[in-house]
Amino acid sequence: MIRYLLILVIIAATTLQCSTQENLLPGNSDINFTLDEIGVLDKKLVEISGLLWMNGILYGINDGGNGDKFYTIDPSNGNTLNMIEVEGTKNIDWEGMAGEGENIFIGDFGNNNGKREDLKIYVLEKDHEEWKKERTIKFTYEDQQELGPPYFHNFDCEAMIIGESEITLFTKNYRNGGTHIYTLDKSSEESIARRKQAIDLQGIVTDGCIDPVTGDIVLISYTRLITHYLTYLHTLSYNEGSYTLDNTYELPIKGQLESIAHKNGSSFYLATEDSSFSKSLLYEITLNH
Repeated sequence: MIRYLLILVIIAATTLQCSTQENLLPGNSDINFTLDEIGVLDKKLVEISGLLWMNGILYGINDGGNGDKFYTIDPSNGNTLNMIEVEGTKNIDWEGMAGEGENIFIGDFGNNNGKREDLKIYVLEKDHEEWKKERTIKFTYEDQQELGPPYFHNFDCEAMIIGESEITLFTKNYRNGGTHIYTLDKSSEESIARRKQAIDLQGIVTDGCIDPVTGDIVLISYTRLITHYLTYLHTLSYNEGSYTLDNTYELPIKGQLESIAHKNGSSFYLATEDSSFSKSLLYEITLNH
């Protein structure tokens, strides 16, 4: 991605080193988490922008400028195992990855400048061990009245959740902070993302997934001072896009946190992209509910 961290202060480089650290979660002294630094990601994923753990395989994508392909990753050390290219897809700015059943969804909706008019989500299916494009969902935001200005708008997106009939988007709000929640029709080839709710949270959202233990949404975000957060949104009604802000936890992460994927139970994979503060790193976090 085009660096959002150009004006960040050097103090961020002193973010805590973490290798199997236990940390009390702010606002909930009964809960702690263990954060393990697995290793440095392969150089093919220096600008990792999305993770997905599906059927025992860890997948990863890069953002724009890094080719029209995604990778399988060794979850024990961060090395890439296989490169996958899918005919009919183009990485303008891939910023989200999610799975449902046997399908992979890749969100080509990165929009730093706020000027894109070609936002889309690719739906992939596996055919005889080969990933192919099943279809493309093109969409627009119902309330975007003007394009841009760069890095001062609320129509960038890096997080999506797949439901039975809807896809839920969580925007990266450069202008106002927090996130706006939109839903769009999953079955349509051209859809309108309809705004459901605004959530005021710490920093700007860079990815999200579902915690199947609680049924809630888990978002990751960071601030201009490279303080990283993991935020739970309690789900009131997924179909209606209705959530309440639950706990927000500060994470001792190095670098620029960009990706999260649920692994199992209360464990998640996290990944940072390469930056002036750190190499691309793969982590595992386990919440002790």
